Amino acid sequence: MILFFVFIVIFYSYNKYERLKILDSPIYTIGTITELSKSAKSSDYYMYKYSYSNTSYKGGIGESSSNNLYVGKKYYIILEKNNPNNNMLLPFVILPDSTRSPNNGWEEMPKELNLNQIRTFLENY
Repeated sequence: MILFFVFIVIFYSYNKYERLKILDSPIYTIGTITELSKSAKSSDYYMYKYSYSNTSYKGGIGESSSNNLYVGKKYYIILEKNNPNNNMLLPFVILPDSTRSPNNGWEEMPKELNLNQIRTFLENY
């Protein structure tokens, strides 16, 4: 039982560390939620897709992480520049359907976002 608890603590700490690495060299792009994936064994996830450097990626965000998530809507995605698979949808702002991002995203944080809000979200996810 103690070994299991230690494993859970190490796993949680590693995942939190990986999420926060995004802030070391962040890139911002646009993603679209494609579906709500229902699971009988775990929590439900909103699946999303985004592109960076001519490559398409997919990600997921827990349904319970925000009450501002909707299938078909666009959101900002923050990703680690050298590891685009390390990413997170930022549920703070729903973007207009016409919003596009450059092929290599933005290195500067969009004005609608707040670094402290992003850091808190990543720490608590």
